[in-house]
Amino acid sequence: MEQTVIFSERAFTALLTETLAEIKTETGGIFLGQHHNGKWYIIESIDPGPNSIFSSAYFEYNEAYVNHLANKINILYKNPLKIMGLWHRHPGSMDFFSSTDNSTHEKYANINTFGVISALVNIDPSFRLSIYSITGTKGRLNIPRTKLNYSVGNEKIPNEYLMYNPADLIKRKIDGFMTQNAGRGDKLKLMEKIITKIFNANAAVDEEPVRVKDSELEEIIKTLEEDIAFFSEHGIQCAMALAEDHTISFYGEIERGKKSHEMRLFMNKEKMFVKYKNKTIIYGSGLFSESMN
Repeated sequence: MEQTVIFSERAFTALLTETLAEIKTETGGIFLGQHHNGKWYIIESIDPGPNSIFSSAYFEYNEAYVNHLANKINILYKNPLKIMGLWHRHPGSMDFFSSTDNSTHEKYANINTFGVISALVNIDPSFRLSIYSITGTKGRLNIPRTKLNYSVGNEKIPNEYLMYNPADLIKRKIDGFMTQNAGRGDKLKLMEKIITKIFNANAAVDEEPVRVKDSELEEIIKTLEEDIAFFSEHGIQCAMALAEDHTISFYGEIERGKKSHEMRLFMNKEKMFVKYKNKTIIYGSGLFSESMN
């Protein structure tokens, strides 16, 4: 499979900006992005940090800073970015790796099953970028001599890789943090408020709980993922268990081992239902989380 590297305009400009800022010495950075079908999508290129070591012949990353900044940037994106590799400047026309470079590669090469990329910047006398793919583990690095082709342009990158988290989701996480630190009584009231709102807003259906089949468990769990995450953001850890009637018992666990606001989930005729107290309604992914928008 032919490999290629595609930079977002932001990432490539950041690489150029860092090179210009430290034009008299070596410098570098870390690539964040996505990898799919041999294509390396570089969404962000982050600088190496203020405590990095810069000289005309040597460069060392500030790992603590890089990790800190990568975690901050990841909050912005709907699809969390992964470390795709690294780059650094070499003096003159030296576009091959030194033994020191390979020691750095050993720290990164096995982060991903598909490896990482490593890029070298040369200015001899104009800007030049050489990119290589690296796989392997300590002492057994595989660095093909063939350079990877690269291009720049947001239009070449799948839109879902460039999408930011919506501001209202970030705000909800902030609000959720405050709720997590509220007392048990506040969490119970919140869960009751959410459930009451849902069951009041949806029409009751005439469906009695039926035994959940083994083949349906995976679908039920997958459908619940969004709402489990939603409750978790608000400090309510959810749990599931197989009930005596072989439906799924879904409940909040405000205190370990203690159920709160227990509901029953089951499937019938390819539809999913949730029953709370004496009312049954049709359930779909995100039913609870969307009620709070």
